[in-house]
Amino acid sequence: MDITQILITVVAVVGIIVVCVLAIVPTVMNIPRPDRVDQPRPKHKSDVHLAA
Repeated sequence: MDITQILITVVAVVGIIVVCVLAIVPTVMNIPRPDRVDQPRPKHKSDVHLAA
């Protein structure tokens, strides 16, 4: 392989890694963490009460 082909391959791989990191990191950072749970979630659909 020529040095140019190796350089292009390395730059392409680094670019793919940068795009993946920029896509994943903000998503992980924005996940809200609940402080506390006031009301537990219903276990069954029949336990859900809809407001009229």
